[in-house]
Amino acid sequence: MSSSLIIAYLFLGGAGAGMLLVLSAMSFFFPARGLSVDGAGRLRPLGTHARLYGLGYCVSAITCAVAALCLVFDMARPDAILGLILHPNASVVSVGAYALGLCIAAGAVLSAFWLTRIGPRVALCRIVSALACVAALVVMAYTGLLLGIIPHVAFWQSPLIVALFMLSSLSCGLALAVLAIMAFRLLPLFRDVASRLLAIDGALIAIELAVLAVFGACSMQTAPEAMETLTTGSLATLFWAGLVAAGLVVPLAMELALRAKRAEIHPCIPALLVLAGGACLRICIVFAA
Repeated sequence: MSSSLIIAYLFLGGAGAGMLLVLSAMSFFFPARGLSVDGAGRLRPLGTHARLYGLGYCVSAITCAVAALCLVFDMARPDAILGLILHPNASVVSVGAYALGLCIAAGAVLSAFWLTRIGPRVALCRIVSALACVAALVVMAYTGLLLGIIPHVAFWQSPLIVALFMLSSLSCGLALAVLAIMAFRLLPLFRDVASRLLAIDGALIAIELAVLAVFGACSMQTAPEAMETLTTGSLATLFWAGLVAAGLVVPLAMELALRAKRAEIHPCIPALLVLAGGACLRICIVFAA
């Protein structure tokens, strides 16, 4: 297993799935804000919402596709992926791989719905969005379960890793959605949406900090050498400065300041820090063991 490729997969797969979940939830639960329906009940997306959802789904699908390539190239025999496709089974690896493929497909289909003149019925959009949410949740959990199925590594056996990776993936997905709003030049129109996404992200970061603290305390008993590497050893700078400070505490403080309107902070700053923290989390967890 290549550490670089697996870290890239864990980060990109989680972030891409998290962004897909965020966009799907937004378009599924709040359709009136972005949908215009004709007399036959078919979708006629508005221009600005087409850019937000359509291009956003493109970004999430491409991110998941790159993660899938990292997973394929990490295999000792990349051609073995054909066997997985032709002879599926109920293992954690196959379920995660199929869920990742479903994320890519759902992102591509939803992007086509918003960016072309297909004009699907709103009910079909909601069904595909719901499937995308389920697939995204499976991928987010799978990025944590993947390490746990590797035997003889006590540090990776904690179920809290799954919780950490799911929280981080959703947080990174929110950050990607905020960055997409800015990249597509939609911030003046969707500033309130970006602010709400950052507020949700702030709550997630607070929970992630608490789970990280519990995970660290438990790992002190089950894998003391790994925790020593993180807290005082070769990964201490990355852990404390990269993950805890820059990736969690600072963006949380910024998002709280934005919510309280106590400071003028560009939304891209906490969003970029969250993504950097997500990458640091995967690096720390993989290399500490």
